[in-house]
Amino acid sequence: MKKRILCLIIAMAGILCACSSVNKASEAKNLQMVYGDVDQDGDVTANDALSVLKHVVKLESIKDERSRLFADMDADEEITAEDALGILKTVVKLIPQISYEETVMPADTPETNKGKELSTMDEFREGTSADTVSTPDDFPEVYEYGSGKMSDWNQGYASKRMPEPVGNQTVANTPADPTKFQALYLWEEGKAPAVTDFTENMTGYFDNWDFRPYVTAIPMRTGVVPKGAVVLMAGGAYQFRGNYTDALTTAAALREYGFQTFVVDYRLRPYMQEEGALDVARAVRFIRKNADIYGIDPDDIAVMGFSAGGIQAGEFLMNYDEDVNGTSLDPDYEPDALDEIPAHASADGMIYSFYGRLSVGNMDPDWLKEGNLPPTFYVYGTEDPFYRQFEQQYQVIKNMGIPVSRIVLDGWPHGFGSDGGWVKDYAAWLESVFALHDAGDEEASPDVNVPVGEWIRGNVLEGEEGEIHYSYYLPEGYDGTKKYPMIMTLPGYGGMWFGEESEGNHLREIGVSVWTQEKEPLIVVSPQVTDWHDTSARQTIELTEYFIENYAVDESRVYGAGYSAGGETMSRVMGMQPELFAAYLHGSSQWDGAYEPVAKSSTAVYIFMAEHDEYYGSQKARDAYEGLLAAYQDAGKTRKETEAYLHLWIPEDEYFNSRGITNYHGGGTILFEDASVRAWLLSKSRSK
Repeated sequence: MKKRILCLIIAMAGILCACSSVNKASEAKNLQMVYGDVDQDGDVTANDALSVLKHVVKLESIKDERSRLFADMDADEEITAEDALGILKTVVKLIPQISYEETVMPADTPETNKGKELSTMDEFREGTSADTVSTPDDFPEVYEYGSGKMSDWNQGYASKRMPEPVGNQTVANTPADPTKFQALYLWEEGKAPAVTDFTENMTGYFDNWDFRPYVTAIPMRTGVVPKGAVVLMAGGAYQFRGNYTDALTTAAALREYGFQTFVVDYRLRPYMQEEGALDVARAVRFIRKNADIYGIDPDDIAVMGFSAGGIQAGEFLMNYDEDVNGTSLDPDYEPDALDEIPAHASADGMIYSFYGRLSVGNMDPDWLKEGNLPPTFYVYGTEDPFYRQFEQQYQVIKNMGIPVSRIVLDGWPHGFGSDGGWVKDYAAWLESVFALHDAGDEEASPDVNVPVGEWIRGNVLEGEEGEIHYSYYLPEGYDGTKKYPMIMTLPGYGGMWFGEESEGNHLREIGVSVWTQEKEPLIVVSPQVTDWHDTSARQTIELTEYFIENYAVDESRVYGAGYSAGGETMSRVMGMQPELFAAYLHGSSQWDGAYEPVAKSSTAVYIFMAEHDEYYGSQKARDAYEGLLAAYQDAGKTRKETEAYLHLWIPEDEYFNSRGITNYHGGGTILFEDASVRAWLLSKSRSK
């Protein structure tokens, strides 16, 4: 058998050398993609070897010879693991001519996102130091970091500390000044939320016991208009912060590409990463509050981190962004005015890092989904000890439909900072993320001569604030001379718009599709918005009015529904223009809109949340109910009268467990399957 495979290798070499599309730069990429999925710890079976070899001969470049090459291969004969390793290593070194696109092994994985709104990339390349940015000439001496090249570093760079704030200057008591380097404590002394007791007698840590987390704003070059803001966290395994090799060097490079940058000195051991995540959130809030001063759009903020700093960014995005404040971790924390500002980031950079915990990436798509993660950019090297984990999580994130890009540097280790030639591409990607709302196509005109009884997908309405992607459903027997109830339903994160590849994803959600099963004929409209903030809310209102004006809609029976991220958006809709709707179904979500307009318009609201919803927690539902109840009573309705307008349902775990559901947030879609709930909604009318 061994001789047969060696003959096969020789034959393959001859054929591959004759291929016309030579791409020698892809040799290392082939080694990674063809051989990288096979165990590299010596535990390789003959079947592993045969599987990979059979993949190789399926490549388009050698399709004419594949039958001859494998004519006499017998999978039942045995070869040792050592033989298999040697054969595989030999094979992949012989195929430099095969293109990278051919060598991607998982045949059933989706293509890289290529939506016109978001620039994406997936590149394996040789790293370079040619474009690495050295310390800018206008940096003060205390921020001197040298050439920025990994080859010039020494131990002193890793342990060097960024200057601390002067006196007691904090983000709360000091005006932002974009013209200079400005270091500000994130909290007043003793006010930071914490559950770790770091005392004076505890020594041996990088920071002293009285360390206060702070953020450093790095000024733009004079006359440059910023494209957005980037918040950076250095690595160091939570033992130190390598600002002068990671965050500061990259901040300087991104500044050259037009980004306002901020470096966060977050809390290290003995603190937990949850406490550090609140440091990141605080910095983001400060930047959003001062967006006008810094000359940026408040939504054009990205977070990024290196190694442990990336894990810190991920912890923030997974559990401590948006409206979550320090009370979620420390019940004694006292929120202040800055906590009223949502800690929202629109992109994430994972630089030799992943979502998870120190040294362990989380590959569970259900867990990752709970974070409503933004577009993510990975950069890592093939010699990184966590290389296999980076590869795996990238594929998981991609399969989830989250816009994702990556650059893989051949032969580069862990911890290269801004070196390697990746920052320029990352900056271009960030610019495309921040420019999402600028895209626009011609408005789609109404056409009632379309199929009925099925979803009409891929529609685009050119709205006042950009294009609105949506699908809609006209019932069987639709007659333009009659009037029909209409449901405007917003999906969760997985059904939002992330580019052309995400078109139609919302139709997989039960909260969208179930309305077409009603016995009563309904018009069903479902937009794919790009986020869960005010712009998307206004676009939802615009789409609702568009259908009321152009289709046979009974204006007294227009309904709203939203799940998770869609619920956040729809609650904002209710706070802006509730008079459009007779009733609203708020599923497994937090309420972000105002209460008073809902009560004044007498719009009915049904709130549903699992008692132990992993993402929001049931208290957010109770808070929304109490807020609406108070608003209805302020509007002159008694508590009994309010019962006709307001309903709260928070089922215990058993309700879900008895139905085979263990993920309470994801299982929240069961609300839409309950016919009695849908009947409650559809029974409401603005004329009653």
